[in-house]
Formats: sequence, structure tokens, C-alpha cells
Amino acid sequence: MISLNSFSSRSREKLIFSLLIFLILFLLYLPGLSYPFMLQWDDAVFITDNPHLAFTFENLKLYFTKPFQDLYTPLTMVSLMLDHTLCGLSATGYHIHNLLLHILCSILFFFILDKMKIRPFIAFMGALLWALNPQKIESVIWITERKDVLSGFLALASFYLFMQNVEKKQIPVASSVLAILALLAKPSVLPLPGVMAVYLITVWGKRHTLKEYMQILLLPVCSFLLFALLSAQISSQTFPGVFQWRLPLWIYNILWYPFTAIFPSVHPFYPLYLDDIRPYIPIYILAPLTAFLLVFWAKKVRVSTAKITGFLLVTGGLTVPMLGIIVYTYYDQADRYNYLVSLGVWAFIACIAERTFREYPGTQKYLKILLISASFIFFLLSWQYLPYWEKCEYLFARCLDDKRPCNVMFYDNGSVAAYASGNHQLLQAIAERMIRDHKAYKDSDAQYFSGLAYALHAAIIKRDYKEAFPYYQKLDTMYKTKGGLKKYYWPFFFHNMAIVAAQYDMEQKAKEFLHVFFRIHDREKHNSLIFYNALALKAQLQNDEKTLFAVLREMTKYDPTLSWFTKLERK
Repeated sequence: MISLNSFSSRSREKLIFSLLIFLILFLLYLPGLSYPFMLQWDDAVFITDNPHLAFTFENLKLYFTKPFQDLYTPLTMVSLMLDHTLCGLSATGYHIHNLLLHILCSILFFFILDKMKIRPFIAFMGALLWALNPQKIESVIWITERKDVLSGFLALASFYLFMQNVEKKQIPVASSVLAILALLAKPSVLPLPGVMAVYLITVWGKRHTLKEYMQILLLPVCSFLLFALLSAQISSQTFPGVFQWRLPLWIYNILWYPFTAIFPSVHPFYPLYLDDIRPYIPIYILAPLTAFLLVFWAKKVRVSTAKITGFLLVTGGLTVPMLGIIVYTYYDQADRYNYLVSLGVWAFIACIAERTFREYPGTQKYLKILLISASFIFFLLSWQYLPYWEKCEYLFARCLDDKRPCNVMFYDNGSVAAYASGNHQLLQAIAERMIRDHKAYKDSDAQYFSGLAYALHAAIIKRDYKEAFPYYQKLDTMYKTKGGLKKYYWPFFFHNMAIVAAQYDMEQKAKEFLHVFFRIHDREKHNSLIFYNALALKAQLQNDEKTLFAVLREMTKYDPTLSWFTKLERK
């Protein structure tokens, strides 16, 4: 009877803590449920401009036989198809789906810690601190990153079932299926079979015979590896993955990811890693020091060497897909998300806290205050960081706070967002950073050219042709001498060059630039207003008033406020 009452009490605690996780995370992310799609940060590619979100055999075949954006994530795409069917192009439904998956991940992690014989309060705090880390915001609020929360949920469910199978010495059939589904949601779960093996051999703490080890591990490991090879083969259709020997980057990443699980970064983009290690010295010092202190205290409270080794191996293993050893897209040096890596860190901390409670009962009050205070700080950091994910413009402006050179994709997407919204201040700021930092990149000429082109466009938006002219001159020189940069010539570049040339009475140059513009502009893909602007400018250069007024009338159908842009301003 006592045992039954004890079980009921523990079950009630688990239910209460699960509800608290739900309520706290829902409160944190509630403002973000109304955020629109981030069109200049992949949501357009994956959702709003994706013609393959209807549930048809052809679309399913497409996602299961070909990579999307250089990654094989068919299950993620199916989940977006489901949202599209239910919600259409209402972003709120997609946000709710992401948030529910994140909440379920957090509750599953709580159950996993509980199953590791960690008392409910510590398990709750460990799961909550993992979930409240500000770095989780981009995985939750950014709809395209459904990959993280979906693969995380499936991986955690797989591991929880695996723990149950280990207890009963059963073959983990359902766990193996969920592990494969997690892989089909995102390849970053590749270390999952290794995590299972490490848990079984070190953390579980009970020895098995070799036959029992084989019985438990053979199915999940072999089936998972088979699908991993299939996934790699399909992904290689667009980008096979390239090995890069960059030992300093590997060391930095293997320190940065676990360290920021405890001391989070609130910078939305992984910065460019430079050969100069001086900006990264704090991580090289603080991360090993933090790991040493955790291991030291773990030994102090009698956590076994096997468990310490197991947690370190799990954390290190989960970091491997993010190290940048294999470059798997054409622009990114490493995955920058900390969704799975931080699980190993907080499981280790929860284990240490549990042992501390047992070895030093007098510290319980202070440890509880410390954990609650940490969760409050994480909540505040996330609450302050969340609004930056409301619009792309806010997000890219935030990136400029970091004085180090940014990843190339920041410049590309940030300039597109600023250009699309007509935000000339942001566009100018990005252009200045591209010009300033261009030598840090392998394609330095291309970065310099792009920065000049965006600065030119920002000046034209302001109609400050005096400011635009120096950029025009440098671009014109590069256009003549850098033939290899042709892949970086966009329609708006020739359009802008023609405007400035016309302003300074270089009519022949303006006509030449317009000729190229009309040759490369695709009205189905590119901005129609730019096309009409170019037509109006061409009519003005030819003194063709009839065509000019016809074009102006057509432009006002799109946006009456933009008709001024076609009027050539003479000095």
C-alpha cells in the first residue's frame, strides 16, 4: 500500500511538472505565434513560393527521392505539406506546430531524466533549462527550421523507448523505426545509435553479456546505418559533401556548442571562422575550464567514471554533425544549431545535481535557488531575443552588432530582405560591412562587387545620385575588367547603373546597361516594377513620350506610390 501511494505521488509530480513545462514555454512563445513568414530567410523557398506542398504522389515522390536545398529531409517536407493542407498560408498554424513539437521534446527529455533515476524537480529544471535556452528560438519560431524540432521529437521518443527496451532486455523495434524517421527529418541525428550504445555500456550501469548487447543494439544500429547510407546517396545528387581539413574550426565548434548550452549565445548567425584565432580565445579558455569544473565536481559527488565518460562521449558525439568536417552545402561551414548537443550537457548537469543532493543534503536549498534563478535568466534572455525573429529586417540588423565578418549567407539574405523592403539604412549598413570585410572571403572580388552594388542601390533608393556616383565608377571599372564576376550580375545592377549613367548625361552608357538588363531580366522570376522602371527610363532616353505615359499608367496598377521612381531627376 505504501509503494502504491509513493508511485501515485511521483506520477502526480511528473504530471504537474509536465504541465509547468507546457505553460512556461507556451507563455514564452505566445507573442511569436503571430509572426509572419520570414520570406527572405528560406520560408519563401520552403513554403510560400513552394509549388510542391500539395499532397500528391508526384510531390511525395519528389521529396523522398531527391534532396531539397541540398539536404534529404523528406519527413520535414511532409510535415510542411500537412500544415499547408490544414492552414494554407497562415503562418500561425505552422508556428503552433513547431511550438508543440518543442514542448513535446522538453517533456520527453524530462521523462528521460526521470527514467535515469533523477528526482522530478531536478529532471524538470534540467529539461526546462534546455528548452529555455535562447538558441532554441530559431529552431522553434523559424518555421523552416521544423527540421530541428521534428527530428528532435522523434529522436527523443526513440531514445525513451530504447531505455524501456534496455530495462526489459527487449529488441527495440519501435525505437528503431522512430530513429529512422528522425533521420528522415534531419541528418543531424546521425549520432543517435552511438548515443544508444554509450548509454547502454556506460550510463546504464548494468553489465550485459555480449549476446544481450548484440540483441539490443543490432537492429537500431544496422537499420539506422542502412538508411543513413541511403540518405547520403540521395543527398549527393545535388551536393555530395566535401571533406575539409580545418582543425582549428573543429576544435572551436566542439567547444562552442556544449559551452553555449550553459552560457547561451543570442546571435542569430554563426559567424565566419577566420584563421586568426584571437577573437575565439575566450571560448578556448572558458569552455575547457567549464568542462573541467563539471568533471571535478562530478567526481567529488561520486558520479562513476563510466558515467562521466559516457556523458562526455554523448555530448561529443552529438556535436560531430556540426563540426564542419564535411561541408554539405555550398555556402555553410557548419550547422549552427544547438538543439541536440545541449541535451547531453544538461543530462550531465542534472546527474551531477542529483548526486549533489544526495551527498550534500544541506546544499539542496541553495542548488534549487541556483537552478530557478538560471531558468529565470534564460527566460528573460529568450523573451528579449524573440522579437528579433518577427521580421527578417530585425534579424539582419541584429547580426550587424557582431563586428566580426559574418557568414556569406547573412550578406546574401540580409541584402535581399533590405532590398525587398526598401530599407536603405539596413542595405547601406550591410553593403558597408561587405566592402569592409571582403578580403576575409575566398571570393573577395565577388563580395566587394556585391557590396558596391548594394551600396549603389541604397543610394538610389534615397535618390542621392551624388552618393551613388563613386560606387557607379568602381562598379563600372570592375564590370570592364573582372569578366569572371558575370555570375554576380543581377538585373537590378544593370538597371541601377543605367539610372546613374542617365543622371550624369552618359546616355550611350545608360542605353548599353538597359540593353543588358532587358536581355537577362525574366519577368516570371524578377521584380515586374523594375522592368517597368527600365522601360520608362528607356522611353525617356529615346524621348518617346507615348511609350513613357503608357508605362507609367501600367506601373500605377502595381503600386501608385512608386510612380515617382520612373521620373528621371535632372540636375
